[in-house]
Amino acid sequence: PISDSVLVMAANRLSSPEPLSNIEQWVENSALVPAMDVADVAYNDDRSGRTLDAIGPEVKSVWTQILFKAAAAFNLELDSVFYDLTSIYFEGDYKQSLLISHGYSRDGKPDKKQINLALNCSQKDFIPLWYKLFKGKTNDQTTVLDNMAQLDKLTKELPSKPGKALTVIGDRLMLNDEIAVSYGHLGIKFIGTIDDCKAQQELIRFIPDEILKSSPLNYKGRAKDSYYGVVLPHVFSHHETTNGKEGKHFILESAAHVFFSESKDRRDKKSFDKFLKSSGRFNYFRNFTGAHIE
Repeated sequence: PISDSVLVMAANRLSSPEPLSNIEQWVENSALVPAMDVADVAYNDDRSGRTLDAIGPEVKSVWTQILFKAAAAFNLELDSVFYDLTSIYFEGDYKQSLLISHGYSRDGKPDKKQINLALNCSQKDFIPLWYKLFKGKTNDQTTVLDNMAQLDKLTKELPSKPGKALTVIGDRLMLNDEIAVSYGHLGIKFIGTIDDCKAQQELIRFIPDEILKSSPLNYKGRAKDSYYGVVLPHVFSHHETTNGKEGKHFILESAAHVFFSESKDRRDKKSFDKFLKSSGRFNYFRNFTGAHIE
């Protein structure tokens, strides 16, 4: 039965993960399988492949059932979630694949084709909540709205609802005005970096250095340097567009946290100094500004 094959593969993944081609040998040498109530048949890679093909259409349903049972059994805290993408590269052409393609490589292998895997994990205990495969050439930011809708649906279906509003944490590629406004419509909180140089500059210029450096934070990094931070109001603004025509205008009032790191400041100055020297512009810049770069 398929259920027996699923049980054998699950036992392998949990105890001693092997490629599908090695499952049969693992079964023969395992002391675990004889103790399991499964049929005495050849659990080779062909059987495993047929099993995966059979359960493929139901995998999302199976996943949510496992998540719901685990959340109830272990009282998991799922109200704060990390969202990010990673890439998995492949050897070969895969010309017929609908997903495998060239794209931005996080593996440092731009010559290899890949797929992108989007994953949500809880902030506490790093429990995976939801995942999805995307084409290898998919831009990170284009996945956020779809992921947001899936998370909203998933958390509303949880048997035990989170005690707090859902918060999604992402990097600078996971936030823009449209995304922020959409989070607001769903009542989802978010933490991310503003991916807008002009908006960043305006926020930073608004704060005098003496005010920023008079607001120390309790956090200490590995270098034991000091960190400073202030909170400012920030407004996200988005115009809906339909058939090239501008529609409704939405705004979302939020809070922007501006941070200053002493170690980051030193690294930036050092990198800038190195760049100027390597480009032959160091003396020109120093004389032009009347200041020495430390």
